[in-house]
Amino acid sequence: ISESHFFLPVEPDAGNTIVEGPGIEPGNVAGKETYFKIIARDKNGNPLAFGGDPFKVQITGPWGEVPSQLKDNNDGTYLCTYTPMSPGHYIVRLV
Repeated sequence: ISESHFFLPVEPDAGNTIVEGPGIEPGNVAGKETYFKIIARDKNGNPLAFGGDPFKVQITGPWGEVPSQLKDNNDGTYLCTYTPMSPGHYIVRLV
């Protein structure tokens, strides 16, 4: 239909979404803030060009849950920052 506008919702696909950055790599220093980026992708692996996805991050360290901040960049990417407070193994979950 000429000049019709359709909105087709595109949702992120967890299997194709990418997480990258120093905050998920070894070598972070206790007491020093680190970060990682979430790059939302659809079911075909295409990056999403808008934000608003309901991502939540859960980080667990040697002494339990670690507070984090998640910022929606409104371009399909999200920046998560956190500070590991002690040496040890940390688990980052995207939920």
